[in-house]
Amino acid sequence: MNHQVLNNTPSPLRVASQLYALTKPRVVQLIVFCAVIGMFLAEPTLPAWQPVLFGTLGIWLVASAAAAFNCLVEQKIDAVMRRTAWRPSANGELSAPVIITFSGVLCAAGMWLLYTQVNPLTMWLTFGIIVMLVLLD
Repeated sequence: MNHQVLNNTPSPLRVASQLYALTKPRVVQLIVFCAVIGMFLAEPTLPAWQPVLFGTLGIWLVASAAAAFNCLVEQKIDAVMRRTAWRPSANGELSAPVIITFSGVLCAAGMWLLYTQVNPLTMWLTFGIIVMLVLLD
């Protein structure tokens, strides 16, 4: 007998897919794209590759964390909207502790990358913008 059917536990692949959906990849893609464009416009020549690479990765992680946390904040609203009712936070497939842990790990990893590989100012500015995004979205 299949034990997954008996205990109704989703497969690790399903959980990974649900967590990925919480990150709102298309929205985060636009955020990261704008950040990368800003990196290139801020320099009169091509910027060094390390800050661009680690800045892009750090911003992607922190923005993904904010999107996941925002799904938790708007869980009840998302549940009644046809466009967002499918989200794992809205339909109850993922619990609040799982979403908070996932979001926290992404945010911590991104903040660490920005602080250690880019600079503290970039980390704090990214954090401030993401807090505003979560609160105002």
